[in-house]
Amino acid sequence: SLPGEQLSRSAWALYWLGNSHVQNASTSAREWLIKANDAFVQNGDVIGRLLSAAAILRSIHFEYRTFEPMDQWIAQIDADLAAAPVFSNPADELAVHSAVLLVVIYRLPDHGNQMASMTRIAELLDAPIDVNRRVSAAFVLLLAHTQAHRNDAALHLVNQVEPSLGDPSLTALNRAYWWMLVGYLHH
Repeated sequence: SLPGEQLSRSAWALYWLGNSHVQNASTSAREWLIKANDAFVQNGDVIGRLLSAAAILRSIHFEYRTFEPMDQWIAQIDADLAAAPVFSNPADELAVHSAVLLVVIYRLPDHGNQMASMTRIAELLDAPIDVNRRVSAAFVLLLAHTQAHRNDAALHLVNQVEPSLGDPSLTALNRAYWWMLVGYLHH
């Protein structure tokens, strides 16, 4: 309900608007997220750039058509991560590293930051964060382990995440994604 003029002046408002539509309208969400990213670039906001690029990668994943557009955004994330940014909370860092793994899974299996992101996700899963963000990140990590046939690591992760599945604030979508992938692992 914010006027368009008001939205266009706030990179964070554009980011949250885009983020709120990633799962149900990925193309329009991506347009807002790209505008937010452009504003973050102009403002010199590294964390904003990282988060908006990560959300753009998630929108490409949810659209599930072609993964070539991921290249531009992973290049930006790689450059920004190389500067060793300080995240204000573990959930944001988890979102960025999870997006890196999406690129590894769907586009660039030999990506240089693969192991660093996998390690960092595993470390951050025990941080005090929203259960939905935890399970979403664990889902990506589980998929990476499963596709690489790292079954011991995948089973360890399943056991690590299991206590979170009973949390009443875990959405049905995240619960369904999790169980779908656990089934895929066992298949």
